[in-house]
Amino acid sequence: MEYKIVIKNLTGDSLGEIVNYDKLTFTHVLNAEGSCQFEMSLTDPNYQILAIGNRELYIYRDDDLVWGGSIIMASGTYGGTDETVTVYAKGFFDLLRARFTGYNREFIGIDAGEIVRQLLYETQNLTSQTNPLLGTISTVPVIGGHEWVADTDLGRLTYSPQGSGTAITDYIKSTNFGFNIPSNATINGIKIRIKTFQDGSGNLDTEVKLVIGGAIQTVNRGTNSDVFDDSFPYYSYGGEYDLWDGGLTPSIINSSDFGVVFAYTCDPHHVAVAVDVTLCPEITVFYTIPLTDDYKDFGITIGTIQTSVNRNRTYEYKCLYDAISELADVLYGFDFEVTDNKQFNVYYPSKGTDKSDNIIFEFGTNIDKIDFAQDFTEPANEVLVLGNGSGTAMVTSTVTDTNMRGQYKLRKAINSQKDVDDESYLEAVGQKQLNTYAYVVRQYKVTQKANTSPEYGDLSVGDWIRIRVNHGYLQIEDVVRIKTIQVDVESGKETIKYLFDYE
Repeated sequence: MEYKIVIKNLTGDSLGEIVNYDKLTFTHVLNAEGSCQFEMSLTDPNYQILAIGNRELYIYRDDDLVWGGSIIMASGTYGGTDETVTVYAKGFFDLLRARFTGYNREFIGIDAGEIVRQLLYETQNLTSQTNPLLGTISTVPVIGGHEWVADTDLGRLTYSPQGSGTAITDYIKSTNFGFNIPSNATINGIKIRIKTFQDGSGNLDTEVKLVIGGAIQTVNRGTNSDVFDDSFPYYSYGGEYDLWDGGLTPSIINSSDFGVVFAYTCDPHHVAVAVDVTLCPEITVFYTIPLTDDYKDFGITIGTIQTSVNRNRTYEYKCLYDAISELADVLYGFDFEVTDNKQFNVYYPSKGTDKSDNIIFEFGTNIDKIDFAQDFTEPANEVLVLGNGSGTAMVTSTVTDTNMRGQYKLRKAINSQKDVDDESYLEAVGQKQLNTYAYVVRQYKVTQKANTSPEYGDLSVGDWIRIRVNHGYLQIEDVVRIKTIQVDVESGKETIKYLFDYE
């Protein structure tokens, strides 16, 4: 096999290849992209294309891309006979250390994967446009529905339903808003605001749906709740990151037949109800456009974001790297990656495949060297997790493994989550720590014999395999998970090392 290092600028243009390198090492680490380093001569003319901090480094094995990251440092010895430099790069996830959430970014009951998606928009040019025109209002009959009748009340144009008995109303339909979303935009979400009135109670917002191409869609954001008041309040549906499952594009939204319909359940004979259509419904479209003179975009695209567990999180200038890592490192957390092609993926419950029935690392067969550790240096069978606040107002959670307390006595640990005020999340953090450290931690580092199976590429971080050792007093038969894959390339020789965690 042949390894080559390709250097690109931040726009993705190839600047050249490093061919006369020594001691190339790169790693893939679960829930982070690892690192890379190699040595080269200072007299190599290609050294000048590195431009620390302004270049991206890609490693190819034959013609397959196997690692990508950003060049962050070069260090070496200058003068004498040792004129070499070591070049260091970190994976693309590390870029998010330089981005923060902004003030009071609140997520209540939002899926953790969706929180990640929204946080990643912090690195992109998120903007919005509210309908420049008042939509064209009409009504659409619903079988058995109460009719709407137009009326003017103190200069307001309102629609009131007529009839008796509790039933759904006809639809009020509003289209032709005059949007002019740029054609190269990516639609991120739709928010709709409607003004309602009632004198009494018991009226429900049964249906709120988009109209696409003149057709009423099936996705319903109505809450079947009493959202009415006697002061014509606005009530909102959707939001910055709610796509209404509509496959929305700029051309769809800019069309005159894009809009919204809504209907209520009420008894107009007993309770007065009306909808103000003077200045609403109001539609706000949130979208991102390719950045030109705004340099926030790192080029990390959003790939597969799998549904996981709802979380409550409030951030105030939280580092995106830390926020995403903390969401992952919790009981029922997710795994994630930033691929070599800068795509961000979230996996739930975990990344990887169980290959333990097919792939076995066995000492004397395909294991050249094995380092093992049985670690009980930081035992914990009771974890106190500290959240937001101070003193008696601090939010806390205490998680205990009573079985392990009986075996090892009380072993306490403290975990600080300073910006979290959700006790259930703190409990999940503590339980994750308990699951790891209440027991003896086992870890194996294996160096694979050259020219043996599995081939490089047959395994990825997150996969489960079987490890077997029958040597003297050391008897191991474990199913373990790959935490790190390290590849060393020197003088054309490839050495692969795996770090396995016992789970």
